[in-house]
Amino acid sequence: MYYYVRPSMTSDFCEITPAIRQKLHDLQRETGVSPEALIAEGKPKGALPGAQIVRSWMTGYCTHADRRQLERLIAAWKSLPRLEMVKLDESLRGSLRDLIKRSGTPLSTLLRGQDCPVPERLTAAGLRRLLGGYETLVRKDRYDWLVSRLNTVIAERKDIIDLTPERIDALWRERERTGVNPTVLLSIPEDGVPDGLSVAVVFSWFSETTKSARRDHYEFILSLWTSLPPESAQRFGPRIGRVPLTQNIMGQMQALRDKTGLGPAAMLRLAKMHRFDIPRHATPTVLHRYLTGKVKTVEPEVVEFAKRVWTFALENRTPRVSGWMQARRAAKREARAIVRVTITTARRDALIAERARSGVGQSELLKTAQDVPTGLRAGLISAWINGYAQSARKDYYDWVLAQWRDLPNA
Repeated sequence: MYYYVRPSMTSDFCEITPAIRQKLHDLQRETGVSPEALIAEGKPKGALPGAQIVRSWMTGYCTHADRRQLERLIAAWKSLPRLEMVKLDESLRGSLRDLIKRSGTPLSTLLRGQDCPVPERLTAAGLRRLLGGYETLVRKDRYDWLVSRLNTVIAERKDIIDLTPERIDALWRERERTGVNPTVLLSIPEDGVPDGLSVAVVFSWFSETTKSARRDHYEFILSLWTSLPPESAQRFGPRIGRVPLTQNIMGQMQALRDKTGLGPAAMLRLAKMHRFDIPRHATPTVLHRYLTGKVKTVEPEVVEFAKRVWTFALENRTPRVSGWMQARRAAKREARAIVRVTITTARRDALIAERARSGVGQSELLKTAQDVPTGLRAGLISAWINGYAQSARKDYYDWVLAQWRDLPNA
């Protein structure tokens, strides 16, 4: 939905052409300064338009602008020092793609887990646009950081091995010899497993969705399988440390749940509130499966934890959470009593005209005004102006329009 200020409202309005929008984007990219930061430093206060107004020019939501405000904005951006930029031709872009392929690391992962700080506003989506050729210029500090980060990851890959067919076959042989699947296997070590190793990681090796693995992970799994005698599945049972789910266990848990009125999710919230030690596998889904008998075995630690919390709730007479339906109905009754008005073209144009005249955006208006109505937000005003909302509370609309009308001209 586009909106615009009619040029007839003032003789000093100009059209925001695609060339002007591109110029604003170029200035932001070349200086590294956002509209919000630029306007926050603007002197004197009010000399520049509000940040949301500038954003509406840059996104095309607003098709006309006050010529003086636009000229002051461009002049302020031009007065800032330029960042050093790197032009990405096909050669540089190909080099980056090659480095990323050699690193074997997704773009989102590159931005996490490193000691050096990530350049401001550098995102995985932005990197994809660069590599896809949608952007031809990149800030030099971001380009240098990306190249350095990729080289560091590649250097650390000396401990990464390729999952060749021979290595996968060795795992399959041990798995078939012992009859123990990866889920059971990783539950055997009492001292835990290496950091970053999980059942999902091991299964990804077998499904060949992963082509490489950490050397210590692979060697740990292979040595653990090798240490087991043949046909170990009978010895270890379905899962290490689990016991059969009997009717007695299920009945006790169901009785406690019914007496307290607390389902698994509510019981876990109570446990967190009173700082119980929650077992790693105690989740609403797991407890629901225990209560409904959808599993054959259970973890004794989880069962005892659940019984302990439910008993605590009974002994302390924890009230059952209720009343949400009544509160919802009361809110609906209150909403029906509120007078609303339709956001007609005339009402929308009145807001747009006053905002453009004063040069104050909706966020700034709410920050500087006093006695702002409860529940009124800048996003709500934007919805009126942009045509996303078809109606508004009359007291909200009247208050916003009155506040803008009380402001002096920009």
